[in-house]
Amino acid sequence: MDIYRDRCRLAWKPPLDDGGRPILRYVVEAQDMESQKWVKVGKVMGDTQCGVPGLEPGKRYKFRVKAVNSEGESEPLVADSDILAKDPYGLSLVNHHVNCTSFVVRITRRKVTITICGCTI
Repeated sequence: MDIYRDRCRLAWKPPLDDGGRPILRYVVEAQDMESQKWVKVGKVMGDTQCGVPGLEPGKRYKFRVKAVNSEGESEPLVADSDILAKDPYGLSLVNHHVNCTSFVVRITRRKVTITICGCTI
């Protein structure tokens, strides 16, 4: 799962048993952990991953996925834990004015390090 302050990308495995009918689509839902309300955030056909835009920075969310075939919806596959909508590494340059004229990119066999105005990403 890729998590950012305002969006995330989910991936899951298809169910082992499709009830004898092909899966037509998946329904993806998010639960705001404050309100505990489940809301549909995506519908996916032919894939087992989904981008979820529109998360509120700093809020916690849990996700679930339902498989849908001609018989109806499956029981949901619920994520083991919730997530915090925040940028990885605790650094966000989005929507911030950075007055900086220097950056360094270091590439080795094992990693890429980017330093902008003294902050390493």
